[in-house]
Formats: sequence, C-alpha cells, structure tokens
Amino acid sequence: KQVIRHFLHALFNRNNLHLTVTRQFWPRSSLIQLDTAVKGGPQMLDAENTRNAMLDIVRPKQEVVISVTCGTFGFRKAARGEFDAAYETTIGLLKKMEEKNMLNDEHSPIPYTVTMRGFSKGRMGFISALQAPDSAKLVARIDRFIEDTPIKFGGTRSRKVRRL
Repeated sequence: KQVIRHFLHALFNRNNLHLTVTRQFWPRSSLIQLDTAVKGGPQMLDAENTRNAMLDIVRPKQEVVISVTCGTFGFRKAARGEFDAAYETTIGLLKKMEEKNMLNDEHSPIPYTVTMRGFSKGRMGFISALQAPDSAKLVARIDRFIEDTPIKFGGTRSRKVRRL
C-alpha cells in the first residue's frame, strides 16, 4: 500500500460530534495512476482484465485509522452537543494521532484533508481546537478544507422542531 493522503472527517450533529481519521492509499495491483485529477483529487485507471478492455476511473480506497465521538471521552447525554465536549474530543483525537505517530513524518509529510459536515455548537469547538497551539503539527499539514454539508432545496417538509 502506498499512502497518499489522510482525511479527517468531522460530522457535527445537534447532540454529538463524530471524528474519523482515514488513510487513502493505492493498492499495488494493475492500477495506473492518472496525472490529471478528474474531480478534485487523485484518480486511478483500473484495468480489470488484460484480454478484455474494461477500464474504470476509480477513487483510491480509504481505511479507518481512528474513530472517536464525544462519548468516547466521557461526555454523556446532552453534554455531548456542547462546545467544550467538541473541543476536548478534538484535542483527545490529536493526542491519539501523536501516539500512533501520524504527525511525525518529517521526511515525507502526508497531507491532510479536513471534511466538515453539519452545523452545531460542536463545530465552533472543533475549529477552536484546530486554532489551539496543541494542534500546530496537524494544521501545518492541512492542505484542503472541504465543506460537505447538504443544503436542502425544495423536497419534503421538515419535521416539527422539538422544543423543550
């Protein structure tokens, strides 16, 4: 496997924060790397059979390395959706990444892409944790931020908002 990029996926729900670090790699098989990126990232040409010309442009595979939520760090019930929970969870994730030696590749640093999805109080906690001095090693390697929040246009009527 040749690791080409790390992803930090952040999903912000109303009552929780999910952080997942994945590793994107090229498997060593009959795959030919394309020089031009078709859709904002590295692409590959997959030759299924040597006798039959079945070619696909595919994205590289990803494997999950670390996955944490606010509950992993001891926050329970309504506290999981708060600013402090998201901040502590992000700092805890950075410590786990340092334990796994994912931030110490000085010779060939692998870039990180941060994908954010959703809106909540935890989003600001996550962004504040990235601006903290503890996360300087990670921020130096981030080369791309992707906003992946789905925006609703039309469609069916939403549920009634729950008010406590």
